[in-house]
Amino acid sequence: MKDVTSSLVCKCGCGNMLISACECTNAQVYRAIVTQQIKAGMSKEEILDSLVKMTASQKLKDLAEQVEREGAVAEAAVMEGFRQLLKEYGVERFSGFGFGDVAYFLKNCGRGEEILGAPKAQGVHLIGWTLPFILLLVSGGVIGMFLMRLKNRAIPAPSTPDSASVERSQATSSPSALSAYEARLDEELKKFDF
Repeated sequence: MKDVTSSLVCKCGCGNMLISACECTNAQVYRAIVTQQIKAGMSKEEILDSLVKMTASQKLKDLAEQVEREGAVAEAAVMEGFRQLLKEYGVERFSGFGFGDVAYFLKNCGRGEEILGAPKAQGVHLIGWTLPFILLLVSGGVIGMFLMRLKNRAIPAPSTPDSASVERSQATSSPSALSAYEARLDEELKKFDF
């Protein structure tokens, strides 16, 4: 049962908690319905589909409007109408709840797919499931193309040294030039000795 009720959101005003965690009357009615549907041998998908259809049905809307219009005067008619509605969706036995509970449920049960914790991966909801992956692939491709272009940029060839720079580099790398440099370095370092 927890697997099914963890897929449903309570719309009673408790902050959209999962039916499995919410303790309001609304959640208790949902759990009772789910329990009866499980006992009737329905699968999770069948239960979720039946609850979406039931909450979106005109009969449920009519019962909610009847409660709104007539209040407790319509108690017997609403309770019988609710039991008949539940039978259409696989619930043969519904007990333990009074008119106030059913009236609260009719007002706060949510409508259609809004009761699902996650949208079905079909129709327009399919975009919500696939768009993140598509964006990830596209951005990876753009970054890959950018890196390939950066890699393939022409690296300028080193310039050929002219004869004057060759002579200068040879002069600084000769032993006499190095010894003069080391001598000057030693003199400068002696100035800093304490």
